[in-house]
Amino acid sequence: MSVVKKVLVTLPEELLRRADRAARDAGLTRSRLLAAVLEGYLRGANGRRPLDDPRVRKAWEKIRDGKFNWVGHVDIVREIRRTREAR
Repeated sequence: MSVVKKVLVTLPEELLRRADRAARDAGLTRSRLLAAVLEGYLRGANGRRPLDDPRVRKAWEKIRDGKFNWVGHVDIVREIRRTREAR
């Protein structure tokens, strides 16, 4: 069994309210909900966080730095399919 530690965190009141509501609806304690969310974030869907992917990081940096220029119309559905097929 793993060691459990108590921590003190500061959260905005509305976020805490929403977390408590979600925990109650799921039949969890606040601590268990926050632990599950944090574990999911740290693990990611495939064991990695999205920004660990160099392609995602590069795209994010372009967006963040204002260097992401859309030229003309982009068919989002087509782009998603193209990305999936390239995997």
